[in-house]
Amino acid sequence: MKNLLSFLLIMGALASTLSGCGSIYSNYREVEQILAVQTMGLDRGALGVRLTLAAPSTTRPDGSPVSLCGDGQSITSAIQRIRNYSTEEDLFCAHINHIVLGEAAARQGIEGALSYICRSPALRIDTPLYVVRDRTAEELISGVVKGGTGICEVLDAVKSNADERGDSTVFTAAQVIRALARRGSALVCALEYGDSDEMTREAQDSSGGGSKTAVMAGYGILKGDRLCGYIDREDAVGAGFLLNLVGVSDLVLRDRDGGRVTLEITRGGSEITPVWDEEDGSLRGIDIYAQVSADLHEVESAEADQERADYITSQLEAEVSERIRAVLQTSKRLQADFLGLGDQVELADPGRYAGLAEPFDRLLPTLEFRISVSGKLTHTNNLKDV
Repeated sequence: MKNLLSFLLIMGALASTLSGCGSIYSNYREVEQILAVQTMGLDRGALGVRLTLAAPSTTRPDGSPVSLCGDGQSITSAIQRIRNYSTEEDLFCAHINHIVLGEAAARQGIEGALSYICRSPALRIDTPLYVVRDRTAEELISGVVKGGTGICEVLDAVKSNADERGDSTVFTAAQVIRALARRGSALVCALEYGDSDEMTREAQDSSGGGSKTAVMAGYGILKGDRLCGYIDREDAVGAGFLLNLVGVSDLVLRDRDGGRVTLEITRGGSEITPVWDEEDGSLRGIDIYAQVSADLHEVESAEADQERADYITSQLEAEVSERIRAVLQTSKRLQADFLGLGDQVELADPGRYAGLAEPFDRLLPTLEFRISVSGKLTHTNNLKDV
């Protein structure tokens, strides 16, 4: 009898659904009524939060990008305000795959944003996080139009390029949160907003207006929950060596005759060794040993000999050393261990690390860094047989 009643109840519910009365899907929407948001931007606004949401250009029949903006006392209230004024679509935020922070908002603090990302059922904590240099997130998200596509497609390309090449790393909100909790500072991928390059000139002309895009621009440095500085694009490879996240990246050097040489770094990494004072047990410095392998792609001189190859290798070593040194100097100046050096010192000698008189980040300005680099040309074409 119970089985029969259960069967009848199920059939009754199905009949009501099919007849259009009392549907169990009370929040059902046609696909055409749903706006699938893929990019979220966070700025400071008049009420507290200025929120920008964007959907891909495929959302509209004419292929135009979609962006919506709204203010609120919180992210939740800003989303609700946008939803109230967006009468044509129901916002669907479960597919957000990029979160962009405006520079001014990031400098004032992102604790509220990180808290929302952690707690919101609509967001994934492993969503990539960006900061846009010298701009608001709204300017970037609403302004990017490249060849008829918008910010969603452009950031998808940025992320894909970073994954494939590896000369910069796109960190997720989860990675940023863990780094801040562990060592009080973190890196976040920085974006630059500006004119598209010459390869999109035809698309600009055909669209009848200027074309804007977003490109990788090194890293933003978070200390506490505030943006406190940047690592420029050319020094980002130095951070990669210290984080052991080195991928494919290009370097342009000069040979002994002043000719231009283009190398492509194919792999690399570093090892650190803490240097302790044997008398009082204090941390005096850190020795950094880096290894780098690179292919020679272009060279202006046709001459090939071992001496020239050795000179190019020495230039490669010097360039990598300088990039590493620049990042370390930034870390010392800001007293921010965004590179996780303290974690590596602790792993090398947990007992001595536990006995440090001050937290590691406060010791950074006093530490001496000694850098050595070993380079190798792994594919040199006409130089490989000499």
